[in-house]
Amino acid sequence: MSRTCESPSCRTAYRQHLALGKPVCDVCGRPLTDMQVAGRQTACDSISCRLKQAQLRHSAAAESLHRCSVCHVPLPTYRVAYGVCDDRECMVVQGAIRQAEFNEQRRLQHERFVQAAQEMRDKRAEMLGVEAAESYPVAIVPHTEVPLSPSQPERIVHLRDHLRRLVDTAFHDPPAAGDAPYLLSELSEEPTEVESVLFGNACRLCRGHCCRMGAEHAFLSVKSIRDFMARNPGCSPEQIVETYIEGVPNQSIVDSCVYHGEFGCALPR
Repeated sequence: MSRTCESPSCRTAYRQHLALGKPVCDVCGRPLTDMQVAGRQTACDSISCRLKQAQLRHSAAAESLHRCSVCHVPLPTYRVAYGVCDDRECMVVQGAIRQAEFNEQRRLQHERFVQAAQEMRDKRAEMLGVEAAESYPVAIVPHTEVPLSPSQPERIVHLRDHLRRLVDTAFHDPPAAGDAPYLLSELSEEPTEVESVLFGNACRLCRGHCCRMGAEHAFLSVKSIRDFMARNPGCSPEQIVETYIEGVPNQSIVDSCVYHGEFGCALPR
């Protein structure tokens, strides 16, 4: 349902009208004109809207009437639980409002975490006699606590299918612009000094919070395969697939990346 035509400009204009809280008819929800607002109208010029408004004003249940949180029209019983009417633009505005509220909550939560971490840092520094504690920056990292379970055969099947598609593309399609493999000189078997700090602290504390989104695609791409080919020239497509399959751990984190093992990513660096 929508109160506007299918024109994107009409939909956008009405959505902005609602988001800014500008006056609309409190019966049908359509925008009021400047003249109607100046005349202190709260309903449009539609006869049906005016009659319904008059009925609501004299209704004993008027004060307990549930209204849309965006356009404030009366809600039918089946929409009361949602708090918003079934107009698509109202639902879009409500979604944007809720997302903004969620983002603000996350921001405030992050600020509380940072403040608590700074207080912990300062107390620890005082105990150890460390001066200029503020010179040690605080970093907030995500964290997950999920158990291990034996790797499921069906996940291996999905991974193998994904790898075969990637390998087939890597062998038969020319690389896209900016998708060339790394030069061998750019690759390192050992982490750099900066990476060692991250791997030893941030990744250890995080325990794969973002890895949970890896599923059976494992964040692998055609570029990943071409990088592997650059380091292992002469490998056949099936050898590449089997090499990646062999990297799957016997036990992985529940509902996480297929390579997410007890000690992090089971794939070699």
